[in-house]
Amino acid sequence: MVNDKLATFSLTNNFNLIRIFAAIQVALAHSASHLEVKLPSGFEVLSLFPGVPIFFTVSGFLISNSFYRNPSWKEYSINRIVRIFPGLWFCFIILLLGLFATRVLTFDTLFSSYFWRWVLCQISFFQFYTPDFLRTWGVGAPNGSLWTIPVEIQFYVFLPFIYFVHKQLSKRNWLVFCSFLIVAVLFLNYFYRTLDVNLMFAKLYHITLAPFLAYFLLGYFSFIFWKHIRKWVEGKFLIWAIIYGVYIGLVYFKLGLYDGSYYPNFFGWISNVFLSMLVLSAAFSNGTLSDKILRGNDLSYGIYLYHMVVVNILIDLKVTSNKLLLALSITFILAYLSWKLVEKPCLSLKSTWKKVILN
Repeated sequence: MVNDKLATFSLTNNFNLIRIFAAIQVALAHSASHLEVKLPSGFEVLSLFPGVPIFFTVSGFLISNSFYRNPSWKEYSINRIVRIFPGLWFCFIILLLGLFATRVLTFDTLFSSYFWRWVLCQISFFQFYTPDFLRTWGVGAPNGSLWTIPVEIQFYVFLPFIYFVHKQLSKRNWLVFCSFLIVAVLFLNYFYRTLDVNLMFAKLYHITLAPFLAYFLLGYFSFIFWKHIRKWVEGKFLIWAIIYGVYIGLVYFKLGLYDGSYYPNFFGWISNVFLSMLVLSAAFSNGTLSDKILRGNDLSYGIYLYHMVVVNILIDLKVTSNKLLLALSITFILAYLSWKLVEKPCLSLKSTWKKVILN
C-alpha cells in the first residue's frame, strides 16, 4: 500500500509559526513556574495549547513526509542529526559557561569521571541524566526540559519500522494494523497514569517513546490519510478554532470531565484530536503568514533549548526584579544567535555533508 500515491501539501505553510508558538508556551509556563511569577489572569488558557504534544504531532506529520518521499535511511539519519545536534551542542557550551560562571563547575571538576560521564550523556541522547553534584543548582536539573530529545530520537527510529510494516501489508491489513496500533498507544499513554511517579520504572518509562507515541501518530496518520482529510483542514482554521473552543468550554470548563495532562482520559484524547486538526488547519490557512512574520527565521528549537538554562542561572544569581521578562528576553537572544550562527549554517551545508558521507 505504501506505493499508493500520497497526497502532497503546500510547502508554503505556517509550521514554523506553530512551532515557535509551542516553544513560547513551554518557555513561558516553565519560566513563570520556576521563577515563581504569577501570570496575569487569562494566561492559564495557554495550558490548553500544550507545546510538547504540539511539537510531537507536528514532528509526526513533517518527518513522515520527509521519510516517505525519500526512504533512504542514510539521508534520513543525516537530516535528523543536522537538525538536532549542532544546536544542542552549542546550547551545551552555553550551559557549561553558565555553570563555570556561577562556580558550580571548577577547574578541578574537569578531572572527575562523573563530569565526563555527564558530558557524554548531554552530547548524545541521554539528556535526562543529571548527576548528584548538579542537583543543588537552579531547579535541580541544568536543562530538564531536554527530556524530550531522547523521546524525539526514538520517534525517528520508530518511523522507518512502521514504514516497513506499511510497505508489506495490503490496504485492508494495514487498516487493521492501524486500528490495533491506535488502541495500543492509547493504552501505553494511559498506563503512565497508573504508575507511582517516584518509582525508577516510572521515571524510565517517562523518557521512552511509549507514553507519547500517540501524539506522534496523530501527525503520522494525518500525513498518511492527508488526501482524505485535507478538504476538512485547509483554510478551515476559524471553523476548527470554534469547534475546539466549544468542546473545551463545555467538557473542560463546565463539566470538568478531564484535566489538562499529557496522559488524558477518553475526553482528553478527543480534545487532542481536535487540537491536532486545529494545528494542521493553522498550518494550511493563510500559509504565507509564517514567512511574513518570521522572515525565514526558525527560533523555536533555540527557545526550547535555552529557556531552562536561563531560568537556572537567574535562580542561582537570586535575581528578583523583572525575572520573567529578563528570562524570556535572554532566551530569545540566545535562540536568535543559535539560529544565525549555528543551526541555519549547518542546515545550509546539509547537501554538502550528504555528498561527503554518502559518496
